[in-house]
Amino acid sequence: MKNNIFAILLIYLITFIAYGYTETVNPDTNLKSATKMFSGIKSLLPTVKQVSSSSLNVENISGHYCTLGPSMKERRGGALSGSELYLFPDNTYIYLKWADILPLTIYEKGQWDINNSFIILHSDGSVHQKDFPRDHEYLPLIIQSGTKDNIFIMGTEKEYSYFIKEAKNDPAFMLLLCGLEKEKTISHNETKSIREKLMKESWRPEFFKE
Repeated sequence: MKNNIFAILLIYLITFIAYGYTETVNPDTNLKSATKMFSGIKSLLPTVKQVSSSSLNVENISGHYCTLGPSMKERRGGALSGSELYLFPDNTYIYLKWADILPLTIYEKGQWDINNSFIILHSDGSVHQKDFPRDHEYLPLIIQSGTKDNIFIMGTEKEYSYFIKEAKNDPAFMLLLCGLEKEKTISHNETKSIREKLMKESWRPEFFKE
């Protein structure tokens, strides 16, 4: 009898673990659901729009993104620090940070792709630090920048969580603090020269040596 009970409990435990694991990696659960995440943002900022499925491709998403994008410049004029993300059309990326006392510095680089409506960053591990980017998955959105629509990307974990928590008083401004806005599109012809310039001027691996 005890053996039977033990066997039943063991089967239940295995089933529970398997089910829980499936729930963890299922892209349609929790923040992995683009629809759910977008709904959370839109509930606080009704003017935000989704990127259409026809526009959610490498050619359209590729570009130079930054915290001090067109909308933030219009609102605040400048900043003492910021982040920049280059999503190249060859599916490589470079993530950088800068500040008044820090020159533009590469904090991470690697490959990127689009999966389940999210932009996914895959680090190549060449920079030995874990602080940035804060998120490695981003949801692309459409925001109004002046009189035009523009692409804005928000991290699915830390940036999204912070926005949901702090956006009540001024959601439009808080959105700009919780992601990166597209500064310009990058073409295939520009990719090599831009990447070479960044690597020449902003690649400082010695900065991260312990």
